[in-house]
Amino acid sequence: MAGDGDAESRADAPGAARLVQEFLNTTDLQDGRERFTSPNALRDWLVDAGLLPAGTGLLGDADLAMTIALREGLRARLRVHAGLDAAAADLGGLAGVLERVPLRLRLGEDGTLTVQPAEPAGILHALGHVLAAVAAAEREGTWSRLKACANDTCRWAFYDASRNHTSRWCSMRTCGSRAKNRRAYQARKRQAARVDIPSDHGPEAPAPPN
Repeated sequence: MAGDGDAESRADAPGAARLVQEFLNTTDLQDGRERFTSPNALRDWLVDAGLLPAGTGLLGDADLAMTIALREGLRARLRVHAGLDAAAADLGGLAGVLERVPLRLRLGEDGTLTVQPAEPAGILHALGHVLAAVAAAEREGTWSRLKACANDTCRWAFYDASRNHTSRWCSMRTCGSRAKNRRAYQARKRQAARVDIPSDHGPEAPAPPN
């Protein structure tokens, strides 16, 4: 597939998109790794990412559920960037989070509008930073280049830096190669089925004797 073999298409996302990519890749479906295993684990990651101050109190199960809904909703949008269908449930979850996380616009001295969290602290402040990063990536022109791997058992968030923006796999050596092998196998099966289909006319009758 055009662009999938370009090593540059696997670069880390630049600018604001990098935070979104790191947030999405806190889970790895291929090896079962999950960073947000509990409210405490979520708080630790948000503190390490600079989205919450170190002295933040305990988070709750509802905070964890809202964070995962945001993560998977954004991943669904990245599947759309890759030309795939997005699960309605994930998009619905994203819409629910957007209704709960308050944001504000700030006008810079140069006239640039930026999105910032409206809440001063807590989980809504942290998730507001993630959404602000999405808005900043859109402004920087990198949001549409963030994609979710087309391998449905992977869906790793990667940055498409290829010239024609057509990359669909997080890695051509793994997910891309498997997809191509599956397509080749299905093509061989279809070809074999066509060869095995009996003729509607039955066996050809022998020629009459002279």
